[in-house]
Amino acid sequence: MYQTVYKEVKMSFESYLNMKLNDTQWIEDLFIRYNLSEDYSEKNKIYETEIHKAFDKLAENIINTFKFMYFDVPFKDVKAEVVAFMVMNIHKYDHTK
Repeated sequence: MYQTVYKEVKMSFESYLNMKLNDTQWIEDLFIRYNLSEDYSEKNKIYETEIHKAFDKLAENIINTFKFMYFDVPFKDVKAEVVAFMVMNIHKYDHTK
């Protein structure tokens, strides 16, 4: 049923940054594969090798876009909080919508 979801997605982070905004199917496949996995070591591997870099860059973009630099804590702490928020809510992603 979800065999196409489990295909190996091999793309470097540099390719991710250079790709077009509309070409995001491989990112969607990563989130689906992460959410469908029941093995925590596999989820950890998917997150560390694929999702973490994207979340890190997205957190930087969010902080700079919405001007979260005015906090009294260092930038890296704010970025860590934003990434943690995204990780806590990754299970809410619904690929059917």
